[in-house]
Amino acid sequence: MNSRLMNNCTPGAVGVPSPSGWIDRNLFVRYLQHFVAYVKPSESNQVLVIVDGHQSHKSIEAIQFARDNYLHIITIPPHTSHKLQQEL
Repeated sequence: MNSRLMNNCTPGAVGVPSPSGWIDRNLFVRYLQHFVAYVKPSESNQVLVIVDGHQSHKSIEAIQFARDNYLHIITIPPHTSHKLQQEL
């Protein structure tokens, strides 16, 4: 992890590299834990998390953590994220 990648980030932001350089299932759950700590979802304030179809987002651990913490995860279809980012 090059610490310069974190220069000028929002306070509380974290950079966590994986040994392979790519996100994996365990790292995604750690991301969700960090996200929940800052967003603080609750039964009355549930949160929608939109992710791509990467395999790291599809694990029993991530799904269970999301359910336990009032997160709803939606996966977008492959090759569509660029279309969703276009201005109307």
